[in-house]
Amino acid sequence: MGTTVSRIEKEFILNSVCDNAIPLRLSGRKARAFGRLKSVDEEYVVIGSDEPLADLFRPGVKIRAYFSYFGHVMTFETVVRSFQEEDLKADFPSSVHKNLMRKYERVSPPADVVISFEIQEAKIELAFPKTEEYNSAAEPLEYSDEYDPSDLESLIDVFRERVKRKVDINTVTMFRERKPQNFEERLVVQTGKILFIPNTLGRFPENDYEMGGRIITRAMMLSSGRAAGESGESQDALPQLLAEKRERGIKAEIYCPIIYHEYAVGIIYLAQKVGSEAVFDHDLLDETYQFSKILAFSLKANGYFKEHERQSNSYSGDIIDISASGILFANASKELDQTLALYADIDLSVRFGERTMRIGARVMRKLSGAKSSYYGIQFMDIKPEDFRFIFEYVYGRSITVEDEQMWEGGTPPPALKFD
Repeated sequence: MGTTVSRIEKEFILNSVCDNAIPLRLSGRKARAFGRLKSVDEEYVVIGSDEPLADLFRPGVKIRAYFSYFGHVMTFETVVRSFQEEDLKADFPSSVHKNLMRKYERVSPPADVVISFEIQEAKIELAFPKTEEYNSAAEPLEYSDEYDPSDLESLIDVFRERVKRKVDINTVTMFRERKPQNFEERLVVQTGKILFIPNTLGRFPENDYEMGGRIITRAMMLSSGRAAGESGESQDALPQLLAEKRERGIKAEIYCPIIYHEYAVGIIYLAQKVGSEAVFDHDLLDETYQFSKILAFSLKANGYFKEHERQSNSYSGDIIDISASGILFANASKELDQTLALYADIDLSVRFGERTMRIGARVMRKLSGAKSSYYGIQFMDIKPEDFRFIFEYVYGRSITVEDEQMWEGGTPPPALKFD
């Protein structure tokens, strides 16, 4: 909206506009006119015009007045109370704004405008352990044609077939029925990274093997303290951990988490036994990681998490005002206040009479009140034909070149700033 002037400055400006007969541009729901302030007192302002104001505005409606004051476009909103012959009598404005920063003017909403929206997966709560990594479980852009995410059982069988020449033990364990049990599982679940042991006769990896920081390295284990023994000396615990694996007949291992949002929902475990000629290399590591992402997507697509997820909630709002580029609405839901954050993106369903449209929008302003929260929503993704329809529906006229070039009240667009 811009900057609100002080009470004393407001009174001075309005009296100056009146004394100097500065033109006003008046607008309301599908109505526009020009006028001038004829008188100002503590309760009311009187506006005169050469146009029939009584035919354009009726008592009880909100109108907005714009005027140019020493190079600044300013505005105030008021409510029409009555008509004195051809003059309009309205409430003394509660505020006056300058330095306007809106693209299009907000007006009172038509009675038949309704909005609703859903917060999709706004807060997923699962009965799985949380992890430090995040995966939206979107479908991977590229993966082998052999994998079919629509068939979970076939998906796992294909992975086992693809890696069988390098792997002696291959298991996929979900944390639906049990929690992480040993040190390795707990470490992988907490970090969300892959524990890769290429050879138990060697050392833990010193780097991430070109895996973009997805590998738990030796330095990470030492600095975290998670590998510390009873004495707290982590450097002694790592060789001992590898030696114990060797004694159990394990030559190499991979523990790869299956991540869905902020949860580790399962783990892929691959192992080679002592005596195997195969090598746990980067290709196997990459194949396992990619499979974990395909598997997470497949689990989601096949409804594996539905009984655990909190369902998306639908919301509506009491529209305070509307423009061609956004809506201000109120909602009393405490849950929505906690969930819908500033700059969050939502998909609005907006109905104008018989016409319903889907609009991608963003929360640009938010004010939490005692009974309701107020959300200023800017349209971000709207079809050109829907925009033109809204403009004509709200303002009662077609959009002009001036509307596209100038901002609210005829204000020039703000200067671009380049850092």
